Amino acid sequence: MSKPAKAAMADAPLLARDLDAAQAQRLIDAAGDIAVVLDGDGVVVDVRAQDTDLQKSARRDWRGKPWADCVTVDSREKVADLLAQALGDRPGAPRQVNHPGKSGPDLPVLYSVVRVAGGGRSRAGIRLVALGRDLRDTVVLQRRLVEAQQTMER
Repeated sequence: MSKPAKAAMADAPLLARDLDAAQAQRLIDAAGDIAVVLDGDGVVVDVRAQDTDLQKSARRDWRGKPWADCVTVDSREKVADLLAQALGDRPGAPRQVNHPGKSGPDLPVLYSVVRVAGGGRSRAGIRLVALGRDLRDTVVLQRRLVEAQQTMER
């Protein structure tokens, strides 16, 4: 190995040096309920979800589309902010993003986006991963709490 390659490897974070592609995929799968792989323009490359119905639907309906087109209108600005932060390598706070429900309520997801590949001025070769937590259970609990408070007030 050349001296520059050894130096670059020595500067790489320990975890990055130790993970192969399969291990990285397992880490991504374990990190959230849904992982959306995006290119540098914010277009969905792939989707992996713990929920099999969501997995099938998202893979079929989201692939090849801008991520912003896969969310509700009120979430598009949040998606733009998440992408800008990740492309600028700036840490950002997770944001709740809603995906339109096919035959029911919207799907709320708490996303964080990280750049995992690519760099420089060109967006070619950039890969981002949006890691999300399904908030449906939390929303149900919040709704029950509000209903209970309203009942007590009456």
